[in-house]
Amino acid sequence: MRQKKPSMRAEDDHHQVDASFIRLYILFRADVEPISSGGISEELAHRELIVRARLIAQFFRGLQNKGLLKSVEVGRGNHRHTIYHVTRHKRLVIDQAREKLRCLFEAPN
Repeated sequence: MRQKKPSMRAEDDHHQVDASFIRLYILFRADVEPISSGGISEELAHRELIVRARLIAQFFRGLQNKGLLKSVEVGRGNHRHTIYHVTRHKRLVIDQAREKLRCLFEAPN
């Protein structure tokens, strides 16, 4: 018996969900400590999620453009890299989102 290939629509939905969770993960990690795109890439790979570095950089830039993250370049010469952290103004938004996620994932009584 031949297995059906997943529809392109289902595959697109799956990628959108993954992207949303990765963005949330970036925000939560940046709330804990300053992070870099390379560091997030390594953390995701450790969790068996392989995401291209270019895509992660796009996530960071998008979150920065929305005012959720702020960046600082560190290092000298050829060893420069960008570190991101959550803006003070958006920390409250992230705390509220964290609470909503906790409620969402709590086991029903």
